[in-house]
Amino acid sequence: MPRIFTINELDSMFQMVGFTRQSLQAVLLEMGPPVHLDSPESIHKWNQKVTTEGISTTGYCHRVTEAVYRMGVVPAGYKVHRKEDNEGSHWFFKNDNGEIIDLTADQFDNGYDYDNSEPNHFFRKTTIARKIAQGLGYGNYMNW
Repeated sequence: MPRIFTINELDSMFQMVGFTRQSLQAVLLEMGPPVHLDSPESIHKWNQKVTTEGISTTGYCHRVTEAVYRMGVVPAGYKVHRKEDNEGSHWFFKNDNGEIIDLTADQFDNGYDYDNSEPNHFFRKTTIARKIAQGLGYGNYMNW
């Protein structure tokens, strides 16, 4: 069953990792549409979501989750999770009690079903995650 987070719940997730929803939105807005949104339709949808709702997280779940993981600000007990679905994959943090930290949850108008996700990890450090971390004030990528 899809889970829709309230603004207060989203803000609480951001407090857990030490920065604000607005600061992440600003960093992603400055970066523009994610590079994997390669069709004019998907870029239009991203721009429309930014323009109408002020939400720039669409398509950034993997890189935001990676950046937060590498910044070392994830609360103890939370693990990187990934779920494949009809629309692709979605990345977030989940603990053994099923509690979620999803810093890009606002991209889903009708919520997201976090059931049946699996623990995952990152194989390499990415430039995009580095840019996100630096934009949030977390210094040099090479120090991770």
